[in-house]
Amino acid sequence: MDVGSYGGTELTDMLMSIKYKIVRGEAENAVYSNGDYSIVPMEAYMESGLVLDSLGDAEGMLPEMTRSEIQKFIYDNTLLQYGESAVETYEFEDTYENGAYNVIDGMPYYMEIDVKGRQSLYFDAFDHPEAGLGSSVDDSFDIRVNGETVRTGYPAQDFNGLWKLGDFENEQVIIEVEGKRDIVMKSMGVVAIDKDKLYSAAANAQTVNFTQNGGKLTGSVQAKAGQYCLINVPYRQGLKVKVNGKAAQCRRVFDDLTAVELSDGNNEITVTSIPEGFTAGIIMTAIGAVLCALWHFALGKRMKIAEAPAKILMWGVTAAGAAVFVIIYIVPVIVNITAQE
Repeated sequence: MDVGSYGGTELTDMLMSIKYKIVRGEAENAVYSNGDYSIVPMEAYMESGLVLDSLGDAEGMLPEMTRSEIQKFIYDNTLLQYGESAVETYEFEDTYENGAYNVIDGMPYYMEIDVKGRQSLYFDAFDHPEAGLGSSVDDSFDIRVNGETVRTGYPAQDFNGLWKLGDFENEQVIIEVEGKRDIVMKSMGVVAIDKDKLYSAAANAQTVNFTQNGGKLTGSVQAKAGQYCLINVPYRQGLKVKVNGKAAQCRRVFDDLTAVELSDGNNEITVTSIPEGFTAGIIMTAIGAVLCALWHFALGKRMKIAEAPAKILMWGVTAAGAAVFVIIYIVPVIVNITAQE
């Protein structure tokens, strides 16, 4: 109910096969533009399946670590086997105490990074997931890079991901974040991604070009026994993967992605999914249709309902529908607004 542009990093965009991005205004390399916005290709792109020699530490849930460290963890367990280390993390150590980052209102915190080559830098501050429209840590920082303000009131309802500080090349970068309230964070730091090393590893990677036809993804790849294919589709009940026509065990990786083990030689992979509750929904719909037909063609013609009870029944159904609308769409908004106040 509250969707914004929360952005990833070059690494996560590639792993999620993001091929284009939307920018404001006209762009020379746009594939489409309406004057106000343009759709442009990403600088690098990777197909939706990635072949891995092993799952390493990626299988299962993500470990307890900062969001900056998660970027390095994901890279080290995916593209590192195809290239050099490309992700580094930096923490504001002077704020770290007793397993958390303690921020003081009005206090500036500095970090100087010696950038070698081409790097993208991201600032992160995070405490815990919240389901509300806003967060208890909103408007906690103003961010400056080399003396220039790049963001105020971070994080915010419209953006609570890793904030890109910019692209830098062979230079010293001074990052200053000023606390706007006394607050304790579980994650606070900077992640640096070497773009050339990342793109080189991605170019060397063995990938699977999945194509979509209706509700099915299909792809093929030559592999060795014991290798895995990481597929960037959510791991969930109802997901079915077959390799060479045989059902394959879906393995949960990085909390919410899917991987399957490959066999030696050619692997024809198909991915299908039945949404949770779909079968029950079909059964309930069929039962409802039968009951409606039975009432219309049989019972309804034989039973005569007086005008007053009929009106009461009609208004009862209308009231029930209105109540469902209010409970699902109106009440959550009121609760969240009240909680934020």
